[in-house]
Amino acid sequence: MPFIEQLEGLAREVDATFDEIVLLDSKENMLRRFAERSRAAADPLHVEAQEMVERGGGFEDLSVMYDRLMSVITARPRARIVHVEEGKVDLTYQAVLHNLV
Repeated sequence: MPFIEQLEGLAREVDATFDEIVLLDSKENMLRRFAERSRAAADPLHVEAQEMVERGGGFEDLSVMYDRLMSVITARPRARIVHVEEGKVDLTYQAVLHNLV
């Protein structure tokens, strides 16, 4: 059973709300932003993420992961998408809150 279905089942068991919100940018922006963040990696988590991507097939693998995410979104009709814009954290946060109502 996929992890998201396990989470949904757990929420049902404990009578909790299960909201599916996907923060999404275009594939091109995602790849560009990942590359920029990796080049300037000061945060150890960003360095580790870059190393994992390199071991797993590089940027081509990121592109495949994005496509898989899009397939998951298609299969999860209650998933709500919040389109993100670089540098607009407050706007994204407000959109997430709006989708929780």
